[in-house]
Amino acid sequence: MKKTEPRWTAADLMQRDVKTVDADLPVPELEYTLVSASISGAPVMEGKKVVGVVSRSDIVEVLTAEQEFGELVGEWYVGAVQGARDEQQRKELHATVGQRLQGMRVRDIMNPELISVDPGMPAAEIARVMLARGVHRVLVIEDERLLGLVTTTDLLRVVAES
Repeated sequence: MKKTEPRWTAADLMQRDVKTVDADLPVPELEYTLVSASISGAPVMEGKKVVGVVSRSDIVEVLTAEQEFGELVGEWYVGAVQGARDEQQRKELHATVGQRLQGMRVRDIMNPELISVDPGMPAAEIARVMLARGVHRVLVIEDERLLGLVTTTDLLRVVAES
């Protein structure tokens, strides 16, 4: 007699108490928020509407881009302007890049593409969606309302407990 495996769905697996962030949250505060909540990413909200997802990877990506921008501009700037003011000008350039980062909001770095599943979607199908899309979390949405979140860790927990 063949033993049947339990059929887990998104509703069974999802985390219901989901930490969300506001689209207007400054990026420096986003990092603190994610670290404080011990999470790597979060849905982005405008009021009660989910408008995107943001992760620590997005923060690293924008920091890397800003650093490369600063280095390129810095090389040009230092090459174009020689003399006693070079060090002061470099400091001003670094301050400008820092100000650009301070002014960035979550909406500037978030991924606006929502990868979501229905509450009744089976765990195996959720895993296929995550693999195909290369993501570590999917939103569980019904009638445009965020119900929860399923992560790769949630899927692994089911496998480990089976």
